Amino acid sequence: MGYQTPFSAFKPGDYARCVQHFFPEVVIEDSDGPNQPPVAVITGPSQAKEGATVTLSGQASTDPERGALRYQWTLPAGVSAVARNQLHLEASLPSPPADTSLLFVLRVTDDQGASDTAQHVLLVTGSSSTPPKPYPAYQEGFPYQAGGIVTSQGGLYQCKPFPYSGWCAGAAWAYAPGTGTAWDSAWEKR
Repeated sequence: MGYQTPFSAFKPGDYARCVQHFFPEVVIEDSDGPNQPPVAVITGPSQAKEGATVTLSGQASTDPERGALRYQWTLPAGVSAVARNQLHLEASLPSPPADTSLLFVLRVTDDQGASDTAQHVLLVTGSSSTPPKPYPAYQEGFPYQAGGIVTSQGGLYQCKPFPYSGWCAGAAWAYAPGTGTAWDSAWEKR
């Protein structure tokens, strides 16, 4: 073959055209082979605070044939997003009662219909690391202050502000939270 030809090794199909040009009796099948599936990859934070908005990305996903990819995100319960079919996912996280792991799934599909999925676990943490303190059970005659919280009948009750707070320590038959005949004069159910 001559040094300069109108064919290029970098142009698809030119190898076959070059060989056929110089050796017309040779038959070459120039095929790319079967379609290879894409590879899905999710990048983003592995931990976030409750109620935050996080961004996850499928940008590192690839297609061996370098074709265009379609993206479809699957969200865990309690998570919301404006769009689930974009390269990037803007997800609004819930506020769970305790630290919770959420599983996000990304499916990428190439123009031939082949697909792959990737998973990403995100730990959602509460706003404070200290657990809430338990409230004491109601005791008749205890000198409760305004704003004090007690448990009674499986619920939480808060002593009303002055001048009603004086009744919080009154007789249980009248002022026991939730059961006394005039409990709502002294307490507010929370």
